[in-house]
Amino acid sequence: MKAAKVLLLVVSFLLLTSGLGLAQVNSYPVDVPGTNVHFFLMRYEGATPPYAAIQTIWERIGTVFHEWSLAGRDPEALTAHDVTVGKTEAGQMAVWLKGHLIVTIDDFHARYNRATPEQLAEKWAVNLREGVTAFVEINERK
Repeated sequence: MKAAKVLLLVVSFLLLTSGLGLAQVNSYPVDVPGTNVHFFLMRYEGATPPYAAIQTIWERIGTVFHEWSLAGRDPEALTAHDVTVGKTEAGQMAVWLKGHLIVTIDDFHARYNRATPEQLAEKWAVNLREGVTAFVEINERK
């Protein structure tokens, strides 16, 4: 009987610490618009993907791309170097593009990816840099 209680306790602990015992975590891929470059997986609990949050991220990236296009599509005016990582005024780690906030890194995503918010922001920034480079190559003035 004592061995069964210990086993139950160990299994419960493993389920809780792995996140499997709390709720099912789903994901929805977020790409860099117009590039087929994967930016990150938006993780969420429940059955409904967070379409509004994803749309906001796409709009933010699209705003920068649109401004670049209106300015003449100069390939030197939008580069991977324009993607930065830093904190918001509220202190959250975030990924920025030409000074525009693109996405903040929440604790949920950091924990799920087994990273600090800083580490995850850097990872997502690398992906966005690849997407920016691809977008410029596809759309630059020729």
